[in-house]
Amino acid sequence: MNKKGFTLIETIGALVILGILVTLLTFVLTFYIRANERISISSSANEQGNLVVRRIQAKLIDLSPTTYESCSGESCYIFKREFAYEYNESTNRVELVVYDEPITYKLEIKNNSIYINDELYEFNDFTLSPDSTLSVEEESDHVYININIIIVSKTNDSFEYLMSYSFQKEAIPNA
Repeated sequence: MNKKGFTLIETIGALVILGILVTLLTFVLTFYIRANERISISSSANEQGNLVVRRIQAKLIDLSPTTYESCSGESCYIFKREFAYEYNESTNRVELVVYDEPITYKLEIKNNSIYINDELYEFNDFTLSPDSTLSVEEESDHVYININIIIVSKTNDSFEYLMSYSFQKEAIPNA
């Protein structure tokens, strides 16, 4: 007699193969989801870290400081532009302009936060590491600003961003 159907051994074999396939698929999907989350966190960190560095650097370039002073904390500096040479259209000459109040730009790193002109700069979904630094070094008449920003994700991944800027320290020239 010709019986149609599966034997017990065939059914168990099919279930074992199906179990192996489901396990492999679960492993691949889990790996994919975790990798996608890491890429997303890394991308967001790069966007935010590079943005703050570019903002600080652009502001320093626009300011073109001529001097600086330290302020209340160890990582607190005020950069100043006390004068500029500006073109005077009425005289068709470049003239020295001394500002009554210097143009300033304040940077401070304290309590795991960055303050720009006394305003807290906030990172979305990240915190500033206590290892972040802001330092200013002076060598003869040149000033070197170094910023090392380290942001930490909720999963404790660290991302580091560096910025350097330098300018020549200048006194107000005699008019």
